[in-house]
Amino acid sequence: MGTVYVAEDTVLGRRVAVKSLKVPSAQAHKSFRTRFLREARAASRLNHPHIATIHDYGETDDGQPYLVMELIEGHSLNEILSQNTLSPDRVLKIIKQVAEAIAEARGKAQAESLRKTREETPAKKILSVGEIFTA
Repeated sequence: MGTVYVAEDTVLGRRVAVKSLKVPSAQAHKSFRTRFLREARAASRLNHPHIATIHDYGETDDGQPYLVMELIEGHSLNEILSQNTLSPDRVLKIIKQVAEAIAEARGKAQAESLRKTREETPAKKILSVGEIFTA
């Protein structure tokens, strides 16, 4: 569904990863782009050593969305698993890193959800029995 390219950020002089997605159909185009942008915004709020940093979001001239993100050198987990067997210690280290990243993302999502709830729902204070004041 997507392709990741290694690219050069010519303004800042750094190598980056560009993830380009092909929208499946014209019908799904708008909802797909909206969802992708929402996910990009959520990911861009994360700051964790085991989560790639999002630098930018954009769309090509024909409307295909893409992300510019931190380039992480190395091998994918699939490549590592296909090349050799991992020791139990290495497996535990990987699981710990993934769990920490998920906890960070989940914590930010919960905080964002709370913030939105507070913004969208007026604060109510009970002044006396049966009487509610909207702040």
